[in-house]
Amino acid sequence: EEEEEEECDEQKLDSLPSQRHRDIYLVFRKLCSIASEQDPDDPEDNHKIIALTALKAAMENIGEDFNKYKAYVYLVRKYLLQNLLQNFISNNMEVVEVSLHIFTAVVNKFRIFIKKEIEVFIINIFLVILNSTNSAMRHKEMVIEAFNEINKDPDFMIELFINYDCDINSRSMYEDVVRTLSHVVEGRYTVVNK
Repeated sequence: EEEEEEECDEQKLDSLPSQRHRDIYLVFRKLCSIASEQDPDDPEDNHKIIALTALKAAMENIGEDFNKYKAYVYLVRKYLLQNLLQNFISNNMEVVEVSLHIFTAVVNKFRIFIKKEIEVFIINIFLVILNSTNSAMRHKEMVIEAFNEINKDPDFMIELFINYDCDINSRSMYEDVVRTLSHVVEGRYTVVNK
């Protein structure tokens, strides 16, 4: 499996038009790797926070050029989003917070390429955190802040409804999000202060 992954990465690298593009790919992939590592010598996760902060800056500042190459879209889907999935359930709130900022940037710039991934993140992470009686208040606040950031784009909720609720093969995410957020606003959830 690792050989297949390396071969696929090599094919993706070869598809990029210049050495500069290949270097960007390799640096981005390495940052994702560092951000996913558990280092027993770094219990505060400083290495992870530094890598995530660099990824956050990259995602917030990339131009349209980045998502026009399939290799970069693959990189975001294969490495970055898998990394974020792991980091959202971290006990380190700084890791969670930076990961959420990265996710909002990814959604804003790549959402046409990551429909399934958005569904997984919203249903299995965001809504679970908001609906869980075991989630810390700060965790819930960060998820609400992420929803707020994503919704700064007025088309997001419309696209959520069209892409998921109107698709018979998808869950009614718009309905679930609105119901959960309304429960939060009404105070109809239990808070655990951690």
